[in-house]
Amino acid sequence: MNNEFKQGMMEFEQENYEKALNHFECVNPTDKNYRASIAFRISSMLKLERYRDALSLINPLIEKDPYDELLWFDKAVCHINLHENKEAYSAMESLERVVDPKDKRKILLVARLYKMLGNDSKTIEFCDKALEIDENYRDALHEKVLALVNSDDKEAIDDVSARLMKVSDKNIISLMPIFLLKLFSKDFRGCFELVNEYCDDEEMGEMLKAVIYKDLTDELNAELLLTQRIELTLDEALKLMLDFKEHGKDFGKIHGVQYFIS
Repeated sequence: MNNEFKQGMMEFEQENYEKALNHFECVNPTDKNYRASIAFRISSMLKLERYRDALSLINPLIEKDPYDELLWFDKAVCHINLHENKEAYSAMESLERVVDPKDKRKILLVARLYKMLGNDSKTIEFCDKALEIDENYRDALHEKVLALVNSDDKEAIDDVSARLMKVSDKNIISLMPIFLLKLFSKDFRGCFELVNEYCDDEEMGEMLKAVIYKDLTDELNAELLLTQRIELTLDEALKLMLDFKEHGKDFGKIHGVQYFIS
């Protein structure tokens, strides 16, 4: 029977979850690896999206050991994917009670489960708990960024942006979460300054500036008009639109040509 467990582990490591499950199900309850085989049966079922089957194993185990973190994590995942929000929130409440409050990775997993539930406030709450353990925990900062996308809390946005900036590599790829957060929160000047300061790739810089310009003009429902045809750089056009947004300046001259914004 021990051979069934070994075969199951080999298939599991090769991501052959159906075959792995078949082997794990053949492990005898008297086998020393039986409990481990149950855990891998559950993991295989989750990989195969057989959430109802997984729950049939998880629930009896929770009755025997109600303080097992992993079981509560798995139970919450099942209910979330089955769109059973009431049961999912009940599982999350239990998970909050048993999860190790000093383990930043497990705390972040709780945050990510709340993100799956679409609960941004709880996601932020548990990201903050993880950041209390490690203020430079980059994964928690990234998760908080995603949760703040739809927020109008400028103070929180500025705080997480500054903290992520501190721990990130100073290039536009690693700073992309900050760029997107600023873009979604309508901080167009912040986006513009970020690209100018940290993007060394000219082609990518122009692409990102084009995104900023489109979102900015859509937000303002305005367009830039010139009395003569001249070539303007994206930087120049963005500066004119930003002046209009921030100071209401809707006309003037650039390169000796009159412009209007309407």
